[in-house]
Formats: sequence, structure tokens, C-alpha cells
Amino acid sequence: MENHVVEDLFELTRYTKGKLPFRYFGVPITAKRLSAVDCEILVDKMVAKVKVWGLRDLSYVGRVHASRWRINTHSGETKNKKGKKIASKSLHYFPLKPRLQRLFMSTKTSTLMTWHKDERVDDGIMRHPADSMA
Repeated sequence: MENHVVEDLFELTRYTKGKLPFRYFGVPITAKRLSAVDCEILVDKMVAKVKVWGLRDLSYVGRVHASRWRINTHSGETKNKKGKKIASKSLHYFPLKPRLQRLFMSTKTSTLMTWHKDERVDDGIMRHPADSMA
């Protein structure tokens, strides 16, 4: 481009002439070959991300063999401030009988609960897994 065109663009946009960014994600942008020292920042960032993934997002197989205690993502500790271990999974027991009694108390929900027995059409066409032979 010609100089006067460039100067007109700077005037219109109110930008100043500068240099392109010399670093991208901490790695220098140059035409020369990069050494390991130049890429240390990027490698450190990548290692930190992988460590966080290892603590936070284990795959299913990793979870099967993982600790049964909850792991703190920041410190990697399995104990809380009081020194007690926190289980990663806990089983809650919700009694079934009171829930079913509550559902059958209302006439509206009781008709919906007995629909499978009273109004299901058995025409041989499978529309739901309940329609299968087994």
C-alpha cells in the first residue's frame, strides 16, 4: 500500500502504527526455530491443565479404580478441614411404601398409576419396552 493510504486509514480509525503481537499463548512468534526454553511457558500451562483434568474428570474406568474418598481439586487431599474423609458416593434410603401411598391418595394420580393395567392396548405392536414378551 502507498504511504498516504496507510496514513489516511490511521486517521480514520484512530489507530496507531505498532508491531504485531510477538507472543501467542506465551510462545514467541518468530520465523526461527523455537527451542525448549522458548516453549517452557506453554508446556507449564499444559502440564497444569492435565493435572487438573486428572483430579476432576476421571474416565469411567479411572473412577472404578479411583479412591472412594472425595478429592479436593485444589490441594489433592482426601480429608476436609476437620481431618475427616468425605465419601465420594453416599447411598440414601428413601422408603417406597409412603411414596406409593401418597401417589394413590389422589384420584387423579391413582388412575395414572393403574393405567398400565387397565388401559394398555395389546395389539402385538411394540411401542414401549413394557410391550415386549419378556
